Amino acid sequence: MSPTCATVYVRNTWKKANTQRQIAVKREYVSLVSRLYSVVNIFQIARCQAGLKCKNLTISGFPSKDECEHAICIQCLEKMIDDCESVGSLPRCPNESCNALYSTESVIAIRAMLPGKSAFFNKLSLDNNYYYMIKDEAITPIKFSTNFKSMQRYFEIDVKLSDGSESKKLSFDRIGTIADLVREIRRELNIAPEEKVYGYYLTRSLNAEGKLDEDGYSDKPAEKLEFSAESISETVEKLNLSTAITIVADIAGIVQVKNDKALSDKAI
Repeated sequence: MSPTCATVYVRNTWKKANTQRQIAVKREYVSLVSRLYSVVNIFQIARCQAGLKCKNLTISGFPSKDECEHAICIQCLEKMIDDCESVGSLPRCPNESCNALYSTESVIAIRAMLPGKSAFFNKLSLDNNYYYMIKDEAITPIKFSTNFKSMQRYFEIDVKLSDGSESKKLSFDRIGTIADLVREIRRELNIAPEEKVYGYYLTRSLNAEGKLDEDGYSDKPAEKLEFSAESISETVEKLNLSTAITIVADIAGIVQVKNDKALSDKAI
């Protein structure tokens, strides 16, 4: 190899090596910056978001149903429960800009973390086990008498989800069971078998003629259907359903106060 060729070869080799070193340095820089951002994000997520002053570590996986995006520490949750006891309010996000009400699952989680606050949690309706009594494979057989008249037993009822995403008109049998009515409501509103319904409520509205129902008022508060192993086998005649009533399926699971309880001496 001549001196000129050797010089060119060395120069090209040096340029190539230098370029490779630059690429390696750039890759290392990008990797370092990426790791730095990850550490910063983890630090931000791990810190309580109840307020600017709180720097405590948050509870992983809370709130349980992603009611809001604020991660909260156990200390701020306990302070929030103290405030709820004092003023008679329901558990909610401690972040002042949010105040989203917590769902049943989230409140049950708080109850487990704060056993010393059991007196407060005992006033809340948290254990709704009735939906385990109603199984889709146990539909009640329909009985027909010899003088059966379909129009005497057929009726329609308005049903909807609590978030307003589904609203349907359900056809049903007047002497069908309450359990079968619940199954039909779930089917008509496309509620998946694994999805919980936290309550079924009767709301009263104006009838088709724009008049109030004969036995009530349009501004009556929603009435929650209470279920038991015995009541679900009773017929829907017990519910006194009419065209002025809508059945609302609560899928949000916002906690309610027990009927015979008050959170404090003050109104909620």
